[in-house]
Amino acid sequence: MLPIFLGTTVGYFAVRGQPDRVKLGLLAFTGGILLSVAIEEMIVQAHAATAENESDPWEGVILVAGFGMFALLSAYLE
Repeated sequence: MLPIFLGTTVGYFAVRGQPDRVKLGLLAFTGGILLSVAIEEMIVQAHAATAENESDPWEGVILVAGFGMFALLSAYLE
C-alpha cells in the first residue's frame, strides 16, 4: 500500500501545474494500460472456461454491452 500512496502523491505534485493536455494524456495512457491488462486477463479466463466447456453464450454480449454503456455514460456526462 505504501508504493501506491507514494506513487500517487509524487504523480499529483508532478502533474499539478501542467496544462490540461498533459493531464488528460496521462489519464488516457493509464486508462489504456488498465484496459489492456483487464482484457488480457479476460481472454485467458475465457480460453480456460472454453476448454472446460463452461462458456455461456451471453458473456460476450454482456462484455460488449458493458463497454458500450461505459462509452455512452462518458459521452453523456462529458
